[in-house]
Amino acid sequence: MGHRSEPAPLSGEARVLVLTLALVACDKEANDETGAGGSTSSCPDNAIALTDGSCFVAGVPPEACPAGFVPDAEGCSPILPSAPCPPGHMAVPGMEQCAALGECGNAPWGRIAIEPGTMFVDARYVGTEMGTMEQPYRSVQAAIDATPAGGLVAIAAGSYAEHVFVNRPMRVQGRCAELVTLLGGTDPTLAALEIVSPGVEIRDLSISGDTFGVATAGAEALLERVRIHDTPNMGFGAFDTLGPTTITLRDALLENNGQAGIYIAGAEFTVERSEIRDPHTVQALALPISMIPGLSTTSHLAVSGSFVHGGKGAGVVVSGSTAVLEATAVHDTGPLESSQEDGEAVLAQRQAADPPTGIELRGVSIRRCHEAGLLAIDADVVVDATTVRDVKPEAASMDPGLGIAIQQSTASYAASLSRTLVEATSGFGVMVAGASATIDALLVHGTPGANEGDGILAVTLESAAHAELTRTRVEQWKRAGISSFGADIVLGSSVLECNTIQLDGELHQSGFTFEDAGGNVCGCNGETSPCKVVSSNLEPPQSF
Repeated sequence: MGHRSEPAPLSGEARVLVLTLALVACDKEANDETGAGGSTSSCPDNAIALTDGSCFVAGVPPEACPAGFVPDAEGCSPILPSAPCPPGHMAVPGMEQCAALGECGNAPWGRIAIEPGTMFVDARYVGTEMGTMEQPYRSVQAAIDATPAGGLVAIAAGSYAEHVFVNRPMRVQGRCAELVTLLGGTDPTLAALEIVSPGVEIRDLSISGDTFGVATAGAEALLERVRIHDTPNMGFGAFDTLGPTTITLRDALLENNGQAGIYIAGAEFTVERSEIRDPHTVQALALPISMIPGLSTTSHLAVSGSFVHGGKGAGVVVSGSTAVLEATAVHDTGPLESSQEDGEAVLAQRQAADPPTGIELRGVSIRRCHEAGLLAIDADVVVDATTVRDVKPEAASMDPGLGIAIQQSTASYAASLSRTLVEATSGFGVMVAGASATIDALLVHGTPGANEGDGILAVTLESAAHAELTRTRVEQWKRAGISSFGADIVLGSSVLECNTIQLDGELHQSGFTFEDAGGNVCGCNGETSPCKVVSSNLEPPQSF
């Protein structure tokens, strides 16, 4: 850590620009008279007074908290049970209690809407199998083979140890996920359930197996109220090897699967009101959700109203793909058990030969992760109405944690952060490295004694870094509020409060600039002072 120095003198060649930023209620011509501090505004302590006289609170406004979330200071918190749900039960934002997946109803068919031509399955039946209600099949596959396109298969309570293959449009429904389980068969190369057709609907089942729970290719399918659990490899795989694949997973529970809860390679995948938790492995990544490009198509993921937690190495991984997370909580992401490395809640990264990568977080809660809440490398980024809290250091290196980190090797990507709270990180709040970012209404709150870094920092790498900040509040950071390492920063209508150094600029790859867009305030505990940029021999995070 460097020492603090006095501001460098201004000159035509000076590399340090001293900003005498106007107090909020004053225009820039009044700055010389009032810039030393002492003026106050009529706004609350946590608000920014804008030049038009209005007050603005940075962070997530209460009205922007999505359904299932409640306002929490300047952020949002999901409504969830106070304790983890037991196996077979789930919760998503908005649920104070854990619940089973649907109602079982009365034996043998529960709440299944029986229709003419339905094929019936009951593992306990003894006698001649005809697929009727009175003489059901004992095998799910036998019923599927006998069902015409568009037909319905109804499954009574039982465990069915067989590989199930669906190759034409139909609906398959169990009595309930608590009582009906597809266990897979003896071939370790096959999934318990494989779908290779459009027009397929699967409901009210539990699915497990020796490798995959569900595998889909060339399919268009809805899976609703299903539990996919305890698979050693992955819970759900969606691929484009047999053509376009579109999957919707709704009101589902994926738990205790192997390397991934959901693995997407060239598919359109939608997750609604589902819980994905606790994948397990000690040798490799254990990811709730992972996605890569397919053979011929880019993957796309949309997650809404869901709870993703307990990943090892990362929570959600997006590579050469695009993803949108809305009204979703991504919590409790740990490091790899084998190496104690990584542990990001959301990782979006484009590899050299990949298609473009993009990540959008809208109304997302990120909590209790390692290394970074969001780490985006060579990806387009949109973050809005999102709360990032409690980012711990990487366990192996003890490198400080970053709330949001955006790194780019070229200038061809866009990053936008708005109406977002970042707090309780172990190192830095927001980092823009070799990237261009637009930041508005951001609250970056340091925790005295818990973080060692800067609230917002911009770092020039191979490509130049540029950050434009408006209506942003940066407070209580031990090192610096805003720092530039060879980067260009534009600052307007923003507040820096009680940071050890409010603004710091350092040579790094190139010179740096701070541009005063007006309406900025620096101070602490009600006392204001001119905002000045100093050079303190600070260094960017060691990783860069």
